[in-house]
Amino acid sequence: MVTIIDAVLGDDASRAEGYIRVASMAFAFYDYIITLPIEYRVYRSQRSFFRMSLACILFILIRYTSILVMVTSNYGFFATSFTEESCRRFYFVPPIFKDLQASVSQAILGVRTFNIAGRNKQLGLFLLVYFCITVALEWFFDLYRRTYLIYFLLTNSMCSNPLSPGSCVSGVSGAHPLTWVFYLVAMIYDLMALVLSTIHLVRYKTYIQFSAVHSMMYDGLIFFVVLTAVNILNLILYRQLDLTTQVSISF
Repeated sequence: MVTIIDAVLGDDASRAEGYIRVASMAFAFYDYIITLPIEYRVYRSQRSFFRMSLACILFILIRYTSILVMVTSNYGFFATSFTEESCRRFYFVPPIFKDLQASVSQAILGVRTFNIAGRNKQLGLFLLVYFCITVALEWFFDLYRRTYLIYFLLTNSMCSNPLSPGSCVSGVSGAHPLTWVFYLVAMIYDLMALVLSTIHLVRYKTYIQFSAVHSMMYDGLIFFVVLTAVNILNLILYRQLDLTTQVSISF
C-alpha cells in the first residue's frame, strides 16, 4: 500500500522537519566523536576480539544500531531519488533497525537488573521470558500495517511528472493505527526494570557502599525519565491518523 503526497519543496512543515533532523544528526555526531575514547578503552579491556564480554557486545550493538536507525531514517527523508518501486523495497529498513535498537536497549536494562539482583536465577528466568514477550509485541505492533509515503517535488506553477523520484518515509495506515502500542509496551518494560533494580539496590544498600547505590539509582532514574519522555512523544504522534504527522517528528 502506498501513499503519495505532493509537497512543495521548502514549505514550512518540511523545512522545520528538516531542521530538526539536521540538528539531531549534528548532536549524534558530536556525541559519537567525544565518546570514541570510551569505546577504545572498552575494546582494550577485552581479552580478544573473539572473546568479548556480554557488556562489550551490548555496548557495540546499541551504539551502532542507533547510528543505523538515524542514517537510514534520514536517508529516506533527504534523498530525492526514490521511485515507488525503490521506496517499496526500502521503507521497512528504518523501522526494522528501530525495533532492533529497542530490543538491544531492553536487553541492556534486563542484564543490568539481573546483575543488580545478584544474578538470581528465578529473576533471570522471569526477565528473559518478559524480554522475549516484550520484543515480540514491539516488533509486531511497530511493523503491522506499515506503509510508505513518497514526497514528490512540485514546481511553482507546473506539476512535475507524478512518477518522478522523491523522498521515502514510512508510517502506519488504517482507521486504528497500532504502532503507538509499541511505545506503551516499551514503557511498561522500562518501568518494570527500574522498579526491580531499585528494590534490590535498596535491599542491598547495607552491604555495599551507599554512594555506589545512590549513583546506580540516580543513573537508572535519569535513563528511565529520558526514555519515557521520548516514548510518550512518539506514542502521541503515532496515535494520529495523519501519516504526515506520524513521520514528522518521530524518534
